[in-house]
Amino acid sequence: MGFERPRVLLVADRRDMRLLDSEARSEHWGISWKFIDYRDLHNLIDELRSDINNLRSDFILYARNDQIGDRVNIGQVNRLLRVGYSSISGIDESARLQQMQDCFQDFMECGKKVALTRNASHGETDARQNGGMFSLVFDVEQVGGARFGLPRIMNLLDEYGIRATFFVTGIIKRVYPGILDLIQSGGHEIGIHGVWHEFLSNYDDQTQEKYFARMMMEFETQVQGSNFIGRFDETTLRIQLQLGLKYSLYPDINHYHFSSYPKRPTTPVQVSYGDRRMWLIPISVDTYGYPWFSAKSMIDSAHKTSLRSNNHFVVLCHPFRDGNLRHIDVTRKLLRYLTVEKGLAPTRLGDLVSLQTELRKEEPGFWNAGRAHSLGDLVPRTRGDLMGIVPQNLIMAARAISRTRTIW
Repeated sequence: MGFERPRVLLVADRRDMRLLDSEARSEHWGISWKFIDYRDLHNLIDELRSDINNLRSDFILYARNDQIGDRVNIGQVNRLLRVGYSSISGIDESARLQQMQDCFQDFMECGKKVALTRNASHGETDARQNGGMFSLVFDVEQVGGARFGLPRIMNLLDEYGIRATFFVTGIIKRVYPGILDLIQSGGHEIGIHGVWHEFLSNYDDQTQEKYFARMMMEFETQVQGSNFIGRFDETTLRIQLQLGLKYSLYPDINHYHFSSYPKRPTTPVQVSYGDRRMWLIPISVDTYGYPWFSAKSMIDSAHKTSLRSNNHFVVLCHPFRDGNLRHIDVTRKLLRYLTVEKGLAPTRLGDLVSLQTELRKEEPGFWNAGRAHSLGDLVPRTRGDLMGIVPQNLIMAARAISRTRTIW
């Protein structure tokens, strides 16, 4: 665990060798290089795992992500490796090589500023009259997402008068030391996302406590919540309770399931340790890897469910995906749909928990148990359920067939 000079395994495509200086040295990172053909990445899991163990790498740094080039799915690889990660990949296909070089330079030097020129104009924000609320959350973990996607996202949020919650890793904070101030200057909230997006559930109590101590020290700002979805356990929750964090996220996403959206509850669950309390807030909508049709339908399902409980739901986004040029217009459509067409009010998660009163009981470990579906869940009850039967099942089939690609 090299906090001061972390050990990094940088995995680059052989076709990019001429663009990346593998002889360069950084005072901030101890870098080991591995050049591969990214099209074979999914066949190299055991080899990569061996390299990570032998080199004692703290995290893996991908030179490409699944938004450009061959669009190889690095997320699936990382879930199998269960190791921290980031990426220096470009995010826009037309400029991906130059962006990769820029991100590599930023990573090596550490200390650059994320350039943001704020728009002077503001868009439509007055049509909120339905009484419902939503929270937009953004996971900031890839260098390209921070440098190129984040400024576009922040300008769109300004345009629609939305204040969001951004979960940032320690890697990104180290590469761009001013990024927390930049995000907060827009009225947004900051949350923790790991030192280097590590799988905290891999570690014992003492090691997890060290990671949390590092996160809290690096952020140097008041933090109310975290997002470690898929990477935490009960020890992680206990430490957060002891630290006084107010909330953490877990996935309970309204993905289409054969013939209907599952109508998962949107109400937070309160957990306790001694006299400490915190909220576990479900993520109901995830834009990553889904076309606008799917995201819109998930929103409609989550919104309808929320009207029977706390009138609120959470939408998860990623700047490297939702802020790239291929998806930015869809992101604009998303913001307009939430605020103007549905008339919902945005709220930061920290503001939400201060208002939260309704309790929902769940079995211990529900955040990792997966979703149990009853036969009743499969019965289409809404127009969206019926309209989704053909396209959503085609999308699921395509994703299953092409496991090494991100289709959308």
